[in-house]
Amino acid sequence: MPRPRAAKQSTVLRRRQIAEAALRILGRRGAGALGVVALAREVGLAASALYRHFAGVEHVLDEVIRLLGERLLENAAAVCRQTPDALGRLRLLLDRHVALVRDNPGIPALVFSPDTLARRPRRRNLLYQAIRRYLAAVADMIADGQRAGTIRPDVSPRSAAMLFLGTVQPAAFLWHLGGRREPLQTQTDEMWSLVCGALSPRDGRCRDQLSTP
Repeated sequence: MPRPRAAKQSTVLRRRQIAEAALRILGRRGAGALGVVALAREVGLAASALYRHFAGVEHVLDEVIRLLGERLLENAAAVCRQTPDALGRLRLLLDRHVALVRDNPGIPALVFSPDTLARRPRRRNLLYQAIRRYLAAVADMIADGQRAGTIRPDVSPRSAAMLFLGTVQPAAFLWHLGGRREPLQTQTDEMWSLVCGALSPRDGRCRDQLSTP
């Protein structure tokens, strides 16, 4: 009885390893270098073995999007365990989001590439759904803060969540276009001060949060 379960776990792990390998290749050499042979070599498999897990590179890229969505939600859940304070959660989540992009340059290479995303409606929808789930998790944090009185009650949690996401996306785009020379963390820190000021109930709370990451 344990064998099918072990085999299933092994398959899930291998698919994740292949998706992570695709991210590394995207980050180092771009979408043009992403092929079955390169992927198999990166993971340490024969090319024929890779086909046991994916029908081809396009399906691997779909798995990369799913992996990205999982990591975003894992980050959101992790900061909720770290602190009950909503602004503190958002600050910690921002740092985790920046680290995710910085440590995986293949993410902006995937998201901002017309070859890997813009011309793939099904994959675009996968990313759209992943971001919507992430925004919903952020909006829940903001709503919790409103109930606790640590976030202004007159802002829309959904709009505020989009504002939060906007602290990362433009900076990540410039970082990607500029060959990763832009100061990603510095830029997002500066934008955080604006977002925190907009969400704070004007009692000095935002200033405290800036010193807590």
